[in-house]
This record gives sequence, C-alpha cells and structure tokens, in this order.
Amino acid sequence: MTFTPGQVAALRNLRELWPDTPFVLVGASALGCFLDFRWRATNDIDISVSIEVYELPAGLDRLPGWAADPRAEHRWLAPEDVKVDILPAGPKLRRAGTLRWPRTGNEMSLLGQRLAFEQARDVQVASDLCIRVAPVPVVSVLKMVAYQDQPQARTRDLEDLAHIFDGYVPAEDQRRYSDEVPEAGIEFEVISAYLLGRDIGALVNSEERAAVASFTAKVRDENDPMPRKRAWPTLLPYRGDATLRRCSPASTRSNGD
Repeated sequence: MTFTPGQVAALRNLRELWPDTPFVLVGASALGCFLDFRWRATNDIDISVSIEVYELPAGLDRLPGWAADPRAEHRWLAPEDVKVDILPAGPKLRRAGTLRWPRTGNEMSLLGQRLAFEQARDVQVASDLCIRVAPVPVVSVLKMVAYQDQPQARTRDLEDLAHIFDGYVPAEDQRRYSDEVPEAGIEFEVISAYLLGRDIGALVNSEERAAVASFTAKVRDENDPMPRKRAWPTLLPYRGDATLRRCSPASTRSNGD
C-alpha cells in the first residue's frame, strides 16, 4: 500500500507529537502494509496509542489543521481529508480490557490490543519516517473482537476478514506446500486461512482465542444474524472454520493470560 501525502503528513504529525509514546497503526491501513489491499479504498488511519483515556486529547488539539470530529468521539479530522481514529490503549486500559469513552459513556472491548503493541513491526512509510504497524494476524484478531463488540456498526470488518482469509498466503507462496499442510488434510482453497490460524494460535492467550472461536462459531451458524454479502455464505464460513481448526488450544501461549 502506498500512503497518500496526507496520510504520511498525519503520521508524521503523530510521531512528532508523541516521540516517546508508543503508538501502532492498526485497521485497514495496517493491512495494506502487508497484503495486496485492492478490495476497497481507505483514506482513514486507525491508531492505538499507549495513553490512558484521561490523557485525551493528548495534544491532538494543538496540531495545526486538526479538529475533533463532533460526530465521533474517537475521530480526528486531519488536513487533506484524512480521518484519524485514535484509540487510547495505555497499560491500565489494556489490563482492564475495556474502554469507556468519557463523553458518550460508550464502552468498547480492548481485547487483543496487547498484541498490537507486542507484535508491531517497523514499516517505512516515507524515506524519513518509520512507524510501528500491527501485522495481519493481529489485525485479524482485533477485527473479530470489534465485530462482536458492535456487529451492526462493524460489518465492513466481515468483508476485510473474508479477503484476509483468502489472501493471507498468496497462491505462489511456498508456505502453502509445507509438510504440515498435507499432513493436516487441508484443501488448497483454504490453506491460506489455515495458516492464518496457525499464526494467530502462536500469539493469542486463552481469552483472545475464545474470541476467535466465538467469531468463527457465528460465521458457521446459519441461524446467526451475521450479515451476508455476495459470496460470503460460502466464502466466509469455510475459511473461518479453517482458521479455527489451526488456532487450537495446543497452539496458544500462556503469556498474557
């Protein structure tokens, strides 16, 4: 993914504002750093930052050209029509596992946010700017959690996950032909989702794995009201099942429990 000049400028503003405060790019823009992100366009930036909710606005109100979105407590409007969603996820909040927004009182789960900070990778977004970005398995967990937290507002996460399941490991990638794949009896069409589950399983703790299991159970349940679009009735359930099969209890880590 090539970041627009406006996105790069916004990320540079954040790096200059928070030189000593960890923050991580998550969401669709993070996916675009690692996948061929063609299924939809986005000019948004999603940021998890290691601050507590009482520290907001954490200097964002001093950035030239930035303004809080009066319609969304988490959103800031940056120059060049860049929307920046800011999620406070400091150590206390991550331990609590829940964020209550001070203005609206709305609550949201922070399950999996520890993974964003622990597993983030350095990505060069400009010749002189490197930021931390959550890898695809972590973004996948966050999207599963976010959808279950607010299913009516997060239907786009389903589309993203369907594409992630299908394209996490490209057809030509040698990981598809590793010894474990034939031994597990996985069909070629769902190898990508199976290997995603393997990578998720190596990262998650028991609570995070339970969220993955809950999500995939909803996907497989034909009576669940989860929205379906286009090919999803066959695409998403099949790949969701493959993801859970590899994200097994034996694969989970006890760290972070």
